[in-house]
Amino acid sequence: MVLAADVVDAIGHLEAELEWLDTVLAAAVARQRSEGRWRGEDDLRGVYTSPELAHGVLAGRAATVELNGDGPAHTRARTNGRALPLERLHERFELDAFERFALLLALAPEVDARYRTIFGFLNDDVTQGAPTVALALDLYGGAGPAAALLRRAFRPGAALVRFGLVRLRPPTVGASLLRHTLEVDEWVVARALGDDPDGARADHAPPLVFVSEDRRAGLDAALAELGTPLVEVELGDDPEEALLVAARRARHEGHALALDARELPDAVESLRVPVVVTAAPDEADRLPDSWPRRRVAPLSLADRRARWSAGLDRAGVEAAPGAVDDVAASHPLALDRIDAAVTRLATEERATPRNTAELQAAARAVARHRLGGLALRVPPGRSWGDLVLPARTLRQLREIASAVAHRPRVLDDWGFGGARGMHVLFSGPSGTGKTLAASVIAEEAGYELFAVDLARVVDKYLGETEKQLDRVFDEASAAGAVLLFDEADALFGQRAEVHDARDRYANVEIAYLLQRLEAHSGVTILATNLGHHLDKAFARRLHQRVEFVVPDATLRRRLWRVVLPDAAPLADDLDLGLVAERFELAGGAIRNAALTAAYLAAADNRLISLRDVVRAIARELEKSGNPPTRAEFRELHDLLDE
Repeated sequence: MVLAADVVDAIGHLEAELEWLDTVLAAAVARQRSEGRWRGEDDLRGVYTSPELAHGVLAGRAATVELNGDGPAHTRARTNGRALPLERLHERFELDAFERFALLLALAPEVDARYRTIFGFLNDDVTQGAPTVALALDLYGGAGPAAALLRRAFRPGAALVRFGLVRLRPPTVGASLLRHTLEVDEWVVARALGDDPDGARADHAPPLVFVSEDRRAGLDAALAELGTPLVEVELGDDPEEALLVAARRARHEGHALALDARELPDAVESLRVPVVVTAAPDEADRLPDSWPRRRVAPLSLADRRARWSAGLDRAGVEAAPGAVDDVAASHPLALDRIDAAVTRLATEERATPRNTAELQAAARAVARHRLGGLALRVPPGRSWGDLVLPARTLRQLREIASAVAHRPRVLDDWGFGGARGMHVLFSGPSGTGKTLAASVIAEEAGYELFAVDLARVVDKYLGETEKQLDRVFDEASAAGAVLLFDEADALFGQRAEVHDARDRYANVEIAYLLQRLEAHSGVTILATNLGHHLDKAFARRLHQRVEFVVPDATLRRRLWRVVLPDAAPLADDLDLGLVAERFELAGGAIRNAALTAAYLAAADNRLISLRDVVRAIARELEKSGNPPTRAEFRELHDLLDE
């Protein structure tokens, strides 16, 4: 195998460093031998390392090194004015003389296994083939307080440990630092051998914040301004380890570290590497004022459309006419999520162009969010045919669905300014179809619908509800999802007169929610049974208000026919017109009663009869605290007898 010239230089430099280390170790072996710290009994061979063996190993190593007369290794760390790899590690991480020695000591057995024999001898333990902290101190500083001061090189905040250049491994839990062994991982070995690119040295400066609604757009702006590659960090399950590895790589290669403001670690300012932070506008306000800001223009519909088109062209994926426009408008994905959606589509071999539904399915699949812990996904699959509502209400809902679907085009392409969010109120009795209508609107516009779980969001501790709602709105924006707040009056109720500190805080909380709702750039549907209980300040923040009423007899007849499937076996005596005329039930109650009647009939293995339906209706009335009366049921009351 022919090695490149720079790799040959790196190996030569490392060998020269190890040659110098050999002289240090040879002196230590000789000293230990003169001190009598070895046994010579033949019956102990194999359980200890003799000084003769240690000397022989060092002599064998010396025979493999081509010596030159250029002086000590540390003066030969450059070639053609360029730092060699090991010296580059020293410079990038600003290691002092002892830290350089400790790194070389830990590196030695990884590049030449014969050092394990020597360390076994010097440690007086044949099984201990790695150098220890005690050995490093002894070889460099000897005994006494002067050597003990060198221990600070192994503190958590020191460069060797902080950047993982040397890892300390204790032999047992709670063992003294002196007994910890020094090890290096493959990253350090590869860099010492020259397996890394050159890069400019990183200067320490405050994190540079790119304020953008879209993280990828912020990163693209950072790349353009800094002119240096970015090491993107996803902290995952072990954030400290992920941050250490990323910072080490960025510092060594002269790159910048890219972090998300939502997961910003406490130690970001101590990393001593250039750091780029991407933050949404509200997140940037919570960052230190001393951190420089760069404002990035919001992503427009044209930006998303161009990203989809360019990505699909590169991937060789054909889209049906209008599909790119539709998905760009319906799903305000970040640029990296658009790239991921294109990649997903490219893995599915198809001969026909991808239609709007397929592109939207790919967009939903890659939307990155953590709404699962705060809101429940409402299953899709509902259509306008599932809604049985008055004509005026249906007309309003269709207008809302159309506005949701075309909102990006109107705001971006047509240049309408102002707030980007859209907020709708559904009010009316329980079971009148509010949640179903929200599901149909989201489905029509190509969005997912998430119902906020108030049990997880509302917290009794001061400030916690606001924090949870912040997360809900942020994650909904990231997912491009429609939010449904059912029983919204629990959160957005009227402000009260202030009698004590609790009233004052409740009013502050409602005021905050009003502002946060107004700042949300997505679609929000508030559903309540008590519309008059909502704070009046919501009126000017709502785009539409839809009243849901208990259906009349005509609509109830249609509802009964909708909720009883075609496959359901109906008896001849089941008069749905009579049932619809006699009992004023909302759609939810009709749906429940139909299911209960089906269970009653199935239990007796017969057709669903009028008696089953009447008994099921009685159960629904009992649940609401209205037991059936003969005056209400009239001639049908006899069907309730057991």
